[in-house]
Amino acid sequence: MRDNIFKELLYIGVGMAAAGKKKTEELAERFIENHKIKRDEGEVVVIEFIKSSSTIKDNFQERIDDFIHRLAEKTNSTKDDIREFYYNVMEEPREFTDSVRNRIKDLSHRIAAKTELTVEESKLILENFVDDIKTFKRDTEIRIDKISEEISENYQSSQQKGKDFVREMKEKAEGLRENVEPRLKDVLDKTLDKIHVAKSADIKKLEDRLNRLEAKE
Repeated sequence: MRDNIFKELLYIGVGMAAAGKKKTEELAERFIENHKIKRDEGEVVVIEFIKSSSTIKDNFQERIDDFIHRLAEKTNSTKDDIREFYYNVMEEPREFTDSVRNRIKDLSHRIAAKTELTVEESKLILENFVDDIKTFKRDTEIRIDKISEEISENYQSSQQKGKDFVREMKEKAEGLRENVEPRLKDVLDKTLDKIHVAKSADIKKLEDRLNRLEAKE
């Protein structure tokens, strides 16, 4: 079975995987070897696609960074701690690793200390978040598998190579992102809203107490 580089490129293209210089060079080498093509053509397809999809990745990353920032505020945690938790969940979503379990335990106590939620209620919110990410990533993987196979087949038969083919790949990635980003937003917002509602209830309780004291006066 042919090594489908296009699948990895789509993950990068929608912002669900990172690609530094070393990773980009590795993908280019594999692409050149697998398709038995000239080096300049292989490098154009891989490098130009990654470069051209930077706007898509930036938008996706902004969404994730906003979630990390807001959850850190709600739990009195550092953004680095929340970022580690998020990517542990995103990278290994099929099971609760020790790292994820420990982070859920810690965050549950932090949420409970800052809201009217109990530790168990906070734990359930975070566990539901992990389950939602599992579903999100599973569904996304199915779509990426299908689209990457289509791109791979098109590449074999298409007369368009190099930058022309990159444009076709970018259109596929943008269409995928339009489906993926709103779904991820729903997962992230739902988690934050559950904690926000609890915090609002805490504020409401304080306001009611102040109103009762004013009424007595």
